[in-house]
Amino acid sequence: MGADKKKLRREENRALQGFFVQTGTGRINVKDLDDVKKILNTLGKPYREVLPDLELFYFFVIFAWNLSFAPQDIFDRELENFLHPYTGHSQEFHRAAKAMILDLVERKKALFPHDRFTFGTYTEG
Repeated sequence: MGADKKKLRREENRALQGFFVQTGTGRINVKDLDDVKKILNTLGKPYREVLPDLELFYFFVIFAWNLSFAPQDIFDRELENFLHPYTGHSQEFHRAAKAMILDLVERKKALFPHDRFTFGTYTEG
């Protein structure tokens, strides 16, 4: 493994250290699952340049993944709750972030229709 690949792997693992995959059999650290990292990177590929900060990139991609499972009656509320911290930004930013999330949800459904695991976050204290 070359130096650039090792550096990227370290950065990905740092960005994903607070997330886990919830499966029917329990929790698994995302940073330990290369296949899941590949799925997230494939899903978010069109937005990788838009969100150059890895933590923010994975935060948006993982939220969209989980949102894809939300029943329609709570989908819009969950999306607005997610975007609420960004209300201080311009309306254009808010619209673009919302459009990105909606696109990621549709990409998840199209690219990974049979993957049913969800993500959670570790919290301190």
